Amino acid sequence: MKERGFFGKIADWLKEPHGGWLAVLYVVTACAVAGSVCLVVFEISSALSAAVYAVAAVSLGLTVYTVVRFAPRAKKKIREGLAKNPFFGRMLEEYGFRTAVFAVGSFAVSFAYAVFNGVLGIMGLSAWYGALAVYYVLLAAMRGGVLSFHFLGRKKYAADANGEKRADLRAFGICGTGLVLLPLCLSVVIAQTVRGINSFEHPGLTIYVAALYAFYKIVMSVINIFRARRSDELTVRAIRSINLADALVSILALQAAMFREFSPDADAGFANALTGFAVCALTAALGIFMIVRSAFERKKLVKTGQAGERLPQNPTEEGTGEGTEEKERENGGE
Repeated sequence: MKERGFFGKIADWLKEPHGGWLAVLYVVTACAVAGSVCLVVFEISSALSAAVYAVAAVSLGLTVYTVVRFAPRAKKKIREGLAKNPFFGRMLEEYGFRTAVFAVGSFAVSFAYAVFNGVLGIMGLSAWYGALAVYYVLLAAMRGGVLSFHFLGRKKYAADANGEKRADLRAFGICGTGLVLLPLCLSVVIAQTVRGINSFEHPGLTIYVAALYAFYKIVMSVINIFRARRSDELTVRAIRSINLADALVSILALQAAMFREFSPDADAGFANALTGFAVCALTAALGIFMIVRSAFERKKLVKTGQAGERLPQNPTEEGTGEGTEEKERENGGE
């Protein structure tokens, strides 16, 4: 078999990147990209800078190619490795468990942010920060309550499926009540923002990061709330509803911050008020839907339970005596 030449070996490697040269590629890519950023920041223009840009473009393209090519294989190996662990294996297999575990992190963030805003409100005697603190306390309380029931509360109903279903519906309805109350706290924040007393702020380049995060939150929240409809666990649906309400507020915060950063002289009161009203209305509507759904399903469960009670199958149980006479005839009239 004819041995491949130098360029043939390069072509083979490009088709299937591997070995130490792959690590060299990643190092070159990192250095070239960092160098390109520095050249742009310091506005350096020369033949050397053009060469750096070219190396960055080529190496970055190859890096993306290797990542896309080997991502499915790497993902499969990672999943196989994680599946060996009981905890991570359950996270991979059970959508409800995975949702609840991630919600623990959201609960911690909500609680921490509530404490942070509460401290600022007390130190500055600010109604705006105080209302934000109450809002995030309610958010954390709802997440904590749902998670507590998901991991601990259900254990009481291990042998009672109907009891567990009723408890699920009750927790779902309580969560909906919390969502109806959220706009009351949020309306204080919106009123302060409209009046220009306080507002959300993301100075400098952080506003772009906040924008990306806000759009990511709203897109993923909408996707997940539709995905949760396929789950039979109402706690999962409750968590996704809370996340959607949280994401809606992120959009309001981003709008107010963008007006403050890019158009400080503009009158943004009407726009903030309109968006704030929409956020409050959607949050309240989501809560009302959960309350109505909980009440309807609980009523339906009661009717099903009554209809499912054991009905008399033997006429003798009705006390008619017909069953006794028939049995006597079968026994020869004894």
